[in-house]
Amino acid sequence: MNDSNTLDVKSKYFKITIKNERVKTPSYEYSAHHIYLYGFKKADISVSQDRVYGEVEYTDIPFIEIDNDILSIQYNDEPVVKHELNELIKMFIENKSLHGLLEPLHVKMSSENSLNLLINDKYRFNASEINLSIEDNYSIVNILIYPLKLMWIYSPKALVKIDNVDDKIVLKISGVLNEKQVEEYFLKIDDKASSEKSLFKTILSNGERSKPMSENISKRKK
Repeated sequence: MNDSNTLDVKSKYFKITIKNERVKTPSYEYSAHHIYLYGFKKADISVSQDRVYGEVEYTDIPFIEIDNDILSIQYNDEPVVKHELNELIKMFIENKSLHGLLEPLHVKMSSENSLNLLINDKYRFNASEINLSIEDNYSIVNILIYPLKLMWIYSPKALVKIDNVDDKIVLKISGVLNEKQVEEYFLKIDDKASSEKSLFKTILSNGERSKPMSENISKRKK
């Protein structure tokens, strides 16, 4: 440890566990109401109105710093965040499921009477529980645990799958490694759309914004 706020970890493989404001690393346990994560290999995070639980894996030693109740755990330099959301977005929508390629990806989550999830200022979901699975070395995860649960996720380019079943949301985010990965992903979706007569189309940035998912789907099926 080189000062009171910074920790240099000497082990190689690194895994952290989040239980509300408690964050446990291989060598220390922190208490923080604001958690910032970047450069991880994989993150599984479950959020309800009364708790946040997560496991985050890094393939190498991250830099850890805590300052003014903000805990930062990051590996490598973070990407430049693109705020423009006007890129072409390819989507597959069926019932309460959404599959797509987003560049960039912005995810906002807030807790009021229920959990609210907003994808790229366009697709809104409500649920009592949200389960996140992220596999992307370039994703940023920003969590505010207290006094109100808020979460923001950013990825420069990601494949996204969202399922909303029985008042629970499952959100899977996969970073894009190459164009072949994207082609294979959408070939599978094309096959599914053909066999089940589901909706598969390209949605431009001037589509419906910030409306519940059920409204967006019902409008497109008319």
